[in-house]
Amino acid sequence: MKNIKAVATAVYMGIAAVGLAVSSAHAIVTEEDLYTSGDQLITLDTDGGFEWLDMGETLGRTFYDVSSEFGLGGDFEGWRYATGPEVIKFWMHIGILDVDTAYSEANYGPVLDLMELVDCCGSGQTFIYAMTGDIASSTEVYALWVQYNVGAFDPPRARARTGAVTLKSSRAPSWLVRDAASIPEPATLAIFAIGLAGMGAMRKKRLW
Repeated sequence: MKNIKAVATAVYMGIAAVGLAVSSAHAIVTEEDLYTSGDQLITLDTDGGFEWLDMGETLGRTFYDVSSEFGLGGDFEGWRYATGPEVIKFWMHIGILDVDTAYSEANYGPVLDLMELVDCCGSGQTFIYAMTGDIASSTEVYALWVQYNVGAFDPPRARARTGAVTLKSSRAPSWLVRDAASIPEPATLAIFAIGLAGMGAMRKKRLW
């Protein structure tokens, strides 16, 4: 009898553990609302644990301007400039795996997905060129960019590049990020709850 209880307890604990691991085993990138329902100004990267602000919110604003609005009551309160490595990890979670290489077919679909997610920078635009928080000099920062090309290649291809430098006075958009709230997905909560309920039922049996 004790062996049966031990096995059952292990099963319930295993179910609960699986529930906690589900979200980390599968990276999910979704669009979320920021100000109003349906605005979808945030891209949530559950694997990276970050929320990314749409490029349209910073397009036309300089590094100096954006940085000055990070404080309490500012336009970008709670946000910060992402580092180059953080941007690259974000790309990888979307599926952009060929970085600092020539145009590749594998990058084409993920680059289009990225451009749609961060909403940059108007119809017909074939690239994103945006500033990071990595300082290159007193007047310059590093920029990371992606670009697709449907005219020169068949099938179309895209590339993702690092190492570009732009002036802080540039009005290019910015890679802005903030920590995502740690909220388990509904399916994960359900699985976790089953495990806990099972363990609770077994405990009651022991008391009776």
